[in-house]
Amino acid sequence: MSYQKNKANSVMVINFATASNYYKLTWKKTDDNVWKISNVAEKNREGRKMSISIAILLIVIFFLFLTFFIAYFFGSSIFKKRSMEI
Repeated sequence: MSYQKNKANSVMVINFATASNYYKLTWKKTDDNVWKISNVAEKNREGRKMSISIAILLIVIFFLFLTFFIAYFFGSSIFKKRSMEI
């Protein structure tokens, strides 16, 4: 929750079955020192899901290349040792 002098922002989550809806709430302090909701907006969470998917994909690609290079250099060193023995 973030605060300003007479305002605060928070996130509200409403769970229904297997789905979750996220809302940004803006609270405003009234003259009689009571906090009331002044604005509600739906929060977009699709961007976060996409960035996590891209991060996982990049990690998988990195490990594939790492595996390839380890196998290539390890395999080529074994091959050189065997060819020198013959």
